Amino acid sequence: RDLARWLARHVGIQGAVILAPNNQTVTLHYFGGLRGLATVSKDNMDGLGVAVRILSASTPEEAKELIDQRGITHIIIPSWDSYLEVYTRMGMGQVEGTFYAMLMHWQLPPWLKPVPYQFPTIAGLEKQSITILEVVDNQDDAAAASRIAEYFLEMGQLDQAAGAGQALRRYPADLGALTVRAEVESARDDQANFARTFESLLRRLAGRGDRGLPWDRRVSLAVVLARNKRADLAREQVRQCLAEVDEAKLRSLTTGSLYRLQVLGKAYGLQIADRRLQQLALDLLSAEFRNRLAQP
Repeated sequence: RDLARWLARHVGIQGAVILAPNNQTVTLHYFGGLRGLATVSKDNMDGLGVAVRILSASTPEEAKELIDQRGITHIIIPSWDSYLEVYTRMGMGQVEGTFYAMLMHWQLPPWLKPVPYQFPTIAGLEKQSITILEVVDNQDDAAAASRIAEYFLEMGQLDQAAGAGQALRRYPADLGALTVRAEVESARDDQANFARTFESLLRRLAGRGDRGLPWDRRVSLAVVLARNKRADLAREQVRQCLAEVDEAKLRSLTTGSLYRLQVLGKAYGLQIADRRLQQLALDLLSAEFRNRLAQP
């Protein structure tokens, strides 16, 4: 129920079409009005068949063609429900070598972005998790790898974040990749590597390496600069972020990034000019984060 309402709020009026196990599909529709592909209704054998074909596809390209045909926006994989694996075996007789296997090993194609979602505290579900993958436009390799690393950071999975951070070393000239490497090294208290990465980041920024930086990467850059006492540089990044913001950009941010952007805006005396977008930025936060922002 919490996930249904959270996801419905984040996708907005355009809604979502989800690929999830049948029980979760029904629940997300009931509580969030979200449409889904895979149910076991006798009237939906066609949708179930497409779900089987997507998950058992032997290549991401094959899966993407079917995903686009059905307008799927999110793939949802709960740890407590194995029915996506069941669908995969229905199609291929095995999991190995399938699109589903790629997802389970975090071998994401450039058109999937992980979306962090924190479970509410519920007795008995402390060890459960849910993976949400959003279908997006093709990302370049550095941006895709950066978003995966930040996902693990926000989910508190520091070992996985460290592995993803190592992969970012393949992009030493990419400011977004340097930003996330700095985030990962700081979170792991790896001061020696952080100092070198942060120095490289500052050199790239001095050379106008932030031109063309994706908007969500600019938000991350502002946070890293602010945390490391470069308020002079961070303020300018926040100013640009707020000047360029629109509804789609707000909805593209993780909850943590959206909260931190608003914290910095408040600290620097900056705000979104459009009052409707101001309100949306608040509405997309949890009640806890909204209460924190309201404090003096």
